Order: sequence, then structure tokens, then C-alpha cells
Amino acid sequence: MDIFLRYELFYDEEDKLTFNEAFFDKQRETLENLFADEELDIRVYQRDFEKKLFDRNDNYSAAVSTIVKDIKDPGSVLSYLFKDKFLDKEFSDLDRKILIFKAVFIPLVMRQYHDPEEKGCSYTFNYYKELTFNFFLPISIIATKYKEEFTTIDLGKLSSDEVIEYIVPDYYLTIGYWDRDELRKNKEEMATLGKEWFNEYNQVVPIVY
Repeated sequence: MDIFLRYELFYDEEDKLTFNEAFFDKQRETLENLFADEELDIRVYQRDFEKKLFDRNDNYSAAVSTIVKDIKDPGSVLSYLFKDKFLDKEFSDLDRKILIFKAVFIPLVMRQYHDPEEKGCSYTFNYYKELTFNFFLPISIIATKYKEEFTTIDLGKLSSDEVIEYIVPDYYLTIGYWDRDELRKNKEEMATLGKEWFNEYNQVVPIVY
């Protein structure tokens, strides 16, 4: 099935760049089809300020495909992070999957507009053999969780919400890069990828100098 997922950003009244959730939510059928039980060809497009669409298929489409697969997989790190979320009885299983998808996709989109002047530190995380990705933690998190011991940090001190907000977007963006194509095609490796994130030996990560 061909999936054409569209999103839009705009500047709000405070001149802050904002994800247009109303526009995104109008694609209810598209969002439902993300979780259809068949092979998907997902393509992502951003609507610009002139209401024209330009494709983000360089890495967004591959990242979204991986997110969707991980939401469907009850053993994935994403399922673990969201195990206590969106459990209200009013939500169907499909509703819950869509809510989880939005909770990951929106930070992934906004990550590209991270303020370079924001105070904080970047850390590197090895997630598969020699493959790594960098993620940024603001100074407020570092000062609260790690204080002066911040050159290496223990991911176990972060809440699930903090991992979702600050680490997960960069992880999936990295998975979507063109040079990760061989890894994405390896179903056996992808089936286990990320499941050892919170093992004790994997939790301590170094700062990026």
C-alpha cells in the first residue's frame, strides 16, 4: 500500500515555529493505513508556507517506516517506553497506535529546528556494532539529573518521557539515513535492535567534545 504522509509547520502568534496538528489530524485515513496489516511504501511530504509540498524521502520516510514497525512490535524499545501511556479505555488499539506515532513523529520533525544557541550538551550512543547517534540534553535536564557529573551520563536516570523527547527522535532520524539501508533490510537485526538500550552495560554514554 502506498502511504503519502503530509505535515506542516507554521509560526504562531509568539513567532514560535509550531507543528500544525490540525492539518496532520485531517489525514485520519492515512494515519490508520500506517497500521494496516500489509506491506507499506511510506513517503513523507512537508507543506511549505506557500502550501506547496516537498518530499522528505531522504530519510524521513525510512524513519517513519521503522517507527511504525516498532509500534507494531510489542518487544521493541518504543513499546517499552510507551507501555504505560494512552491506556484509557476510550482508546481503541488503533487509536493508541496513532497517538504513539504522533508522540514520536512530532518531536522527530521539530528536532531539525533545535535552537543552536540553547545551552546543554550532546552525547553519543552506540546502538548497533559501530553505529552511533548523537543526542542533545538541555542544561535544565543535566543540572537536575547529573549536576557536575555530566561528562558521562547514565541513561537510567532519565524518565521515559525524557528519553522519548530527547533521544528517540535522533535515533529514528539516524536509522533513516541512506547508509543505514543495509541494516534496515536485515529483518533479523532490526527485530532485536534497541531491545538492549536499558541493559546496565548500555546505559552510560559519553559527552561529545
